Amino acid sequence: MNETGGLRSAGPTRAQRLPAPASFATPLPFAPMPIVVALVVGALGLSLLLFPSIRERALMHVEAGRPERANELLERNLRDGDRSPVNVRTLARLRAGRGDINGAIELLTDPANVKPDDVAALRALAAYYRLGHRRAGQLATLERLQQLAPDTDQLRELAALYGELGMSGSQRKVLQQLVMHGDVVVEPAEYLALARLQLSDDPRGAADTLARLRANHPAAVDASIVTAQMSALRSAGAIDEAVKVGHGWVAGMPGRLHGVAALFAGALIPGGHYGVAATFLEPYAAPDNADPGVIAVWAQAQIDAGDSAGPLLRMQRARQRGVGDAALQTLHVRLALSVRAFEDGWATARELGLARLPAADVVALCAAALEEQRFDVLRTVLADIGDKALAADPLVAAKVQLALGDLVAARRWSLLAAPQAEGDPVRRIQLARVEQRLAEPARALVSVRAVAATPRLQAALLPEIARLYIALGAPHEGFEVMSRRRRNEPSASADNAWALTAAATGHPSELVRWLDNKERPAAPADFYLDLTHLAMDAKAYALAVACARHLLSARTTDPDRFLMARALLAADRPAQALPYLRTLPRKSAQEQAVYARALLAAWRLGEPVQTELRTHWTARLSQATAPIDRDEALAVLLELRAYDTALPVMATLAIEEPQRWLAAFTDAAGRSARRALLHSVWARLGNSAETAPAIREDVAFRLLHAGDKRAAERIWRDLAEHAPHDDPAVQRLLHLWGPRPTSEQIDWLATRARRAPAGEIGKWLRDLVRVGAPARAVAVHDLATPDAQADATMDEAYIDALLALRDKPAIARALRHAVAANDSAPAAPGATPDATQWRRWVDLAVFVDDAGLRRQALRRLVSTAAADASAQRTLAVLAYQAGDRDEAEKSLAAFEDITGGDLDSHMLFADIRRDRGDAGGARRHWARALEWLDARRDLTFAQRAAKARLLHRLGRATEAAAMYEALVAERGDDASLRADYATLLLALGRLDQAQVVLERP
Repeated sequence: MNETGGLRSAGPTRAQRLPAPASFATPLPFAPMPIVVALVVGALGLSLLLFPSIRERALMHVEAGRPERANELLERNLRDGDRSPVNVRTLARLRAGRGDINGAIELLTDPANVKPDDVAALRALAAYYRLGHRRAGQLATLERLQQLAPDTDQLRELAALYGELGMSGSQRKVLQQLVMHGDVVVEPAEYLALARLQLSDDPRGAADTLARLRANHPAAVDASIVTAQMSALRSAGAIDEAVKVGHGWVAGMPGRLHGVAALFAGALIPGGHYGVAATFLEPYAAPDNADPGVIAVWAQAQIDAGDSAGPLLRMQRARQRGVGDAALQTLHVRLALSVRAFEDGWATARELGLARLPAADVVALCAAALEEQRFDVLRTVLADIGDKALAADPLVAAKVQLALGDLVAARRWSLLAAPQAEGDPVRRIQLARVEQRLAEPARALVSVRAVAATPRLQAALLPEIARLYIALGAPHEGFEVMSRRRRNEPSASADNAWALTAAATGHPSELVRWLDNKERPAAPADFYLDLTHLAMDAKAYALAVACARHLLSARTTDPDRFLMARALLAADRPAQALPYLRTLPRKSAQEQAVYARALLAAWRLGEPVQTELRTHWTARLSQATAPIDRDEALAVLLELRAYDTALPVMATLAIEEPQRWLAAFTDAAGRSARRALLHSVWARLGNSAETAPAIREDVAFRLLHAGDKRAAERIWRDLAEHAPHDDPAVQRLLHLWGPRPTSEQIDWLATRARRAPAGEIGKWLRDLVRVGAPARAVAVHDLATPDAQADATMDEAYIDALLALRDKPAIARALRHAVAANDSAPAAPGATPDATQWRRWVDLAVFVDDAGLRRQALRRLVSTAAADASAQRTLAVLAYQAGDRDEAEKSLAAFEDITGGDLDSHMLFADIRRDRGDAGGARRHWARALEWLDARRDLTFAQRAAKARLLHRLGRATEAAAMYEALVAERGDDASLRADYATLLLALGRLDQAQVVLERP
């Protein structure tokens, strides 16, 4: 055995390897000398042979356990020039023994100490390099040793060292030498190491190496080695042979497939051999007794091969058999979710029990439920196991709570998801979407900006980042970010992301140039769809049309054509939109609406589509079931002047809903000159008792305006037939008849007056008086019941009729009746109508010259708060004339309280005082009368005459005479004035002058 423990070829024996003593190694030269000298020299030589050398003494110290002493001797010996191999190697071993590995290496690498081809020294040096972990020196030394003395143990050490240093090519050559060596037993690990090295460029060689391993070490073979051999065969293109190897191993190892199914399938699948892997596993995945793990691996291979129905069906059969294996059920859930068979996965999860489902699978289940929008599932999961089961993925938990409307919980989970999303752009983007929906735009923008600032970001994420910038209301920022990305890291994804933000911010010229560039990579149709919608949202309609054009170049579905039509219509190009719309089935209401709008807009712009437009809206009108659709159709048809189509429908609507449709129908029928239809609708509405009175009146007005006075009168007469007198229909009928109705119309009025209730008869009587039929009013009054005649309104109307007939005696009788009837009733202070009535009766009493009646009416008039002061004074005069000084004085006092008095009241007051014999009182009132006159300027002739009389009465004769003289000079023909003046003159004793005044012509 050598120092590495490996086998070594035969070499020299220990005796052969030991160096010969120096005395024998080099013969001394012969020289003649004296015998004594010869004896001395011989004795010395013998003594040298018998006395131990320094090196031998050092070895003795080593054997005695005194390495320090031995080291000192050998070091001194080396300094003295002893560089023999034994001395050097022994000293090196002593240095290494006390830890000085580098010192030992230094001895053995010094050319003065060791020869380059000294195998023993090289082996010792290799050992010291190994101990000192100096791999480069170890490698060079071993390579030199292998050249000088080839050895299998050295090959193994070289292989290991090449592998450690990553020198796979050299390691592979050494291992090949070792495996191909016929006399050496190669270890399994060495076969495996060589196979791994061969697998990259010589998979067939790797398979052969593993075959030798299986042949030489059958007991060491396990599933991993078989898997490696199958992988190598598959890589070499020998897939059938690989399957055969797998089947052969399984056949010899029954019952152990569960642990190796995944390994074998993994060996066969790379390169897309999913079907081969599934076929390999099929015999061992029978649904009746297969191991769940085998079924799972087989199922995955089948799914990868494009068959999801078979694996799912096998899982379902196991479920139907009531297999309660939790692992199998868990796999069933995973399989169902992986192939998007959500309902099956959910049912299996419920059977297994959500609490038994691993947390990762609960998260996957909830994520799938979110995609399916199965919010009932999410509620059930949270109710059964709570949202803590989603703690493994706070982001999914946030999405779940957000979907269920619990914004507080969603916000809490989103905060927990933020740290986990750090450094993961995909999750950070998903988190930003959650924050956006949580109305946290600031936080969402922070996430988006963090991802956008990530260096060497995966380009495929850029379009999603752009969409987030747009959704968060920061499209301009997104445009700047994507513009920089596009310049600094050009890629198709960067271009697409930039295009999205350009569409959202309205950069038509740049984006259109980019879209029209034929050298840019083609984009999927959905990308152009997004661009079109973004441009529409930005109201960049010309840009939307350009984007839609590229969409139709990539895909021509009905929704895409419809979008192009919408863009053209929004861009005020309805005529260009129509060809796209005409090709659509136009089944949806939205498509119908856009087509109709385009037709109408094109027609308004002068396009010759009137016939098409009319046909469309005529059909829409006939098919309309909702009022809004019918109304829209009628509006367009009226704009088209399609009266023959619209008016019959509108006529029916006007009759059914006149409040809403009568005006519109009337207008349309008038513009179309369809007067017969119009009048027939009016007549039907106006003459129908089921029509609301307001509508009938409206119709009557329209008929009157149209010149059909007779039809209007019929409607109003019908409405007024039983209506109260104050009803608008009655008043409009009376207005229509005017001040000179016909005798038949007067008869109608008289009839209504006779049928009227007590409180209304008077109003009808006034109408009869107003139209010149007072005698008919009197006749109605005379026929009325006593209760009706007691109505004051009726009395007034009756009196008006008598006035019109100028029948004073009858007026007097009626007036006495009215005054007497109302005089007994209590007064109503503040009632203006009552005062007005009494004032009128006062005037009527004057008209019939009945002072007593006048006084009676005045007395009641002044009892009302609305009576004026003049009534008090008039009542005082009438009372005075009737000799009732008390009432006269009372009325005058009330008059003066209100007005302060005037000339007439003071004079009358003075007369009353004089009549009562109160000369002083009379004189005071005359003085007040004079003061009243003196307070005024520009007195009338009568007032100046009164002043002259007052001066006379107050004893101021001289002043009175002067005033009389002036008055007589002004009006000498006034006999009364001359008499008063003459009386004054006589009182003054001026008889002659009095005679002259009286005789003055």
